[in-house]
Amino acid sequence: MSAAAIAKPAHKDFYSREDMDLFNALEHPVYVFDIINKSMWWANHQAVKLWDAESLDSLLERDFAKDMSKASEQGMLNYLRRFEKGERARYSCTLYPNGVKTTTKETCSGIKIEPGRVAILCECDLVAQNKEDVDHASLRGVEMLRHLPIAVSQFDMNGTLIEQNPEALSLFGEPKCCVNEKSEDPCDCFSQRFVDQAQGGDLLKQVQEDGTDCSIEAQLYTVKGPRWYSIRVRKSIDVVSQEPCILYSARDITEVVNAKQEADRLNMEKNEMLAVLAHEIRTPLHQMIGYIDLLARMDQTPEQMETIRQLQSSSTALSSVVNDVLDLTKLEAGKMEIERIAFDPSAVCAGCVQTIESLAEEKGLALRCDVQSSIFGGLVMGDPNRIRQIILNFLSNAVKYTDRNGEITIKLKASPQSGKEDRRRVLTFSVKDTGIGISKEQRDRIFCKYFQATVSTGRQFGGTGLGLAICKCLAEAMGGSIEVQSELYKGAEFVVHIPVDVCDQTKNMPDLDLAKEEKEDLAPRQLLNVLVAEDNRVNQKLVVSMLKHVGHMATVVENGQEAVAEVENGTVPYDMILMDIQMPVMDGIEATKLIRSNGWTKSRLPIVGLTASFQTAQLKDYKKIGMNHCIAKPVRMKILKDVIETTNETCKKQAAPGFDENFSTDPTWI
Repeated sequence: MSAAAIAKPAHKDFYSREDMDLFNALEHPVYVFDIINKSMWWANHQAVKLWDAESLDSLLERDFAKDMSKASEQGMLNYLRRFEKGERARYSCTLYPNGVKTTTKETCSGIKIEPGRVAILCECDLVAQNKEDVDHASLRGVEMLRHLPIAVSQFDMNGTLIEQNPEALSLFGEPKCCVNEKSEDPCDCFSQRFVDQAQGGDLLKQVQEDGTDCSIEAQLYTVKGPRWYSIRVRKSIDVVSQEPCILYSARDITEVVNAKQEADRLNMEKNEMLAVLAHEIRTPLHQMIGYIDLLARMDQTPEQMETIRQLQSSSTALSSVVNDVLDLTKLEAGKMEIERIAFDPSAVCAGCVQTIESLAEEKGLALRCDVQSSIFGGLVMGDPNRIRQIILNFLSNAVKYTDRNGEITIKLKASPQSGKEDRRRVLTFSVKDTGIGISKEQRDRIFCKYFQATVSTGRQFGGTGLGLAICKCLAEAMGGSIEVQSELYKGAEFVVHIPVDVCDQTKNMPDLDLAKEEKEDLAPRQLLNVLVAEDNRVNQKLVVSMLKHVGHMATVVENGQEAVAEVENGTVPYDMILMDIQMPVMDGIEATKLIRSNGWTKSRLPIVGLTASFQTAQLKDYKKIGMNHCIAKPVRMKILKDVIETTNETCKKQAAPGFDENFSTDPTWI
């Protein structure tokens, strides 16, 4: 006979203690525990012995509350909610009557002991205990868990804490939440541990819905304050109740996170320092290249011209190093912007070949080009400037590392991007040479920063080892990839894949040939009166000399405030302003805004910016504040002449049909 077989008195809706005497007829322990008052309400004779009490009265007077943890209390309240719905629960319990270890398997259900009040009715089956019956591995596992220096907890599927090991208890303490006996809502202790409780709620929901193992890093509240933890959770089965539960472990990684954040901070400071340093280097570099350019256009003896050519070569190499440092710092800081404009990839490829052609001829290298005149019969959308930077790096390396009479081949092909719409394509540029090649060990590191194949390679061929690292970052920033195929002494082939979209329109593009740097007649089409706003005295003299050399007149002011005053004074009618971006008192940006707000439109008084820290993607921002164009320092004389003439002509033709004020033919941008 079981407790369930003993019917409740028909004339009552609840049991009294007198009614419970019927359970004394049972041979196994049965007891009723009052969850709300945390006390024993009744027990039969076998249960009194099981609980090691002298009598029922002494058992009823026992203080169970002082030994009951918050977690145990929460677990019992959770059972109570299930009992009120007519559900049952099963679990195991170990007691020590008369010092003898006794394990029971208990079946629990709800029983009404007074109107509107439910207690737990527990019916116990004794489990025989032999030395052979003990699962020693399980006992050892429990003991190891108690001493594990990682917080381990068990929650029910609602997020209510069931149990936790000593480490978790010492870190998180007793759960802050406590369910009111009249509350129908479960207590979500799980999410309350998280500093970002929405993150904790999402993790709990994921386990509830998917039942998959999850790992995250998050900040948790502890007795010592918020700390970072590596958290793993998974759905399991409670070995006691046989109900689904959540197993949770948390490993403190605060020191690791703090170290990483400190490393990121130091790296950011390093990048900022390098950017400032590179910017400061660019100012004298701009002056040096400018004056060398001026010297090259003066009458010189052959010996002097050779010296000037060597100076031009060295200054160009130095400028390349500075640009590499700036590009790397911007990429690492996430400040490198990728453009999306219309361009012809065939023209970009052809322009790169023309740029490198003279260097290849000097070494006696055969330069072959396998590029269709127009892949799509139109244009694609992407960043031609960054693509050109990658291809030129490949070609420069090929020329540098290929011996005389070798061969370099550049190819361009396009293919549909897998799984994408019809207008999506992947451009594949490859540069293959017959040079010294790269070993397998070196191939694995060739795209790392500051890496060169060997020390002797660096001494023999020069370079910073940044070029390919930058190319890889640029390719990935454009959604593409980069790879190399090579064997030592058998040449190398560098390949870059860039996804692009085919343009809807096929408007005519300007000439993108950037290699045409031959000497031209620098006589201006129209004599202009130019106002130069520049705070550096050497730069002032340089820009004035350049303007004079190409046939324009110049007036110099030292900051933006003086430029605004000079324009408003109206004594001299200016045709154009060359405005340095960074100046004391008032910078070029504020001065431009003020001039435009005073009624000087772009067509009436064009403004061209000058800056040492310029990216192509910033052109729209400079145009938005009122500038017509912007030139990056160091400024070459031909570029300055072309920009002045292009800007002047554009201002005259701005009303013409089809004019796009956001498009520029300045070689420094394309």
